[in-house]
Amino acid sequence: MKKPKNLTSTSSLEIALQAQFKPDRNAVVKAFEEVEHNRRAFTLNAIKFGLCALAAKAIIGHGGFYAWLSDVLKTQDGFSNPIAERTAKDYIGLANILVEKLKNPNSLKDELGERVRDFCEITLITLDEFDIVSILSDREATESLLQTIIKDMSLTKLRQLLREGAEKAYSDIVDDKNTQKIPTLKPNTIPIQTNFFDDLFDEVRATVEV
Repeated sequence: MKKPKNLTSTSSLEIALQAQFKPDRNAVVKAFEEVEHNRRAFTLNAIKFGLCALAAKAIIGHGGFYAWLSDVLKTQDGFSNPIAERTAKDYIGLANILVEKLKNPNSLKDELGERVRDFCEITLITLDEFDIVSILSDREATESLLQTIIKDMSLTKLRQLLREGAEKAYSDIVDDKNTQKIPTLKPNTIPIQTNFFDDLFDEVRATVEV
């Protein structure tokens, strides 16, 4: 009796995968740990980029920011980079929605709230003393908060934040276009008052060009 074609195909695929990955317990664990490490790094850099961009947006103002961002993200040859632009806007939305949620830590009842409470324990503050604006004015505090939030964030929660962030970004883009004006700042002239977000921009820009 001949084997069904789909069974033969599946068996061939399994053989090919086993030949390449030589899977055992240690290999599977190592592969999972690597992808989780990379996911945390991706999430951290995406949020940092979003925060950096939000700092620039506050200076440039509504009506000119996304035109400015489009100029910033041009290719080295000077061409527009729509894929990078769309990705950047999603990251900005992610950072924006995260900050909005962290403005009211007492209302967070999900895993994000748990991570905020973990941060409060680490920094020896009460939940009522948690102030996202104060935290974001300090590099070390920002890094500590983001690391705490991201460390055990589930993929489900990350997808939720990315979805909400994309919706927020779309709303902001529409609002920006409705009040569009000519940007007054060139890509390399963000003032020093952006705190530490100005030097984060070059550091994480590569994230949106992958």
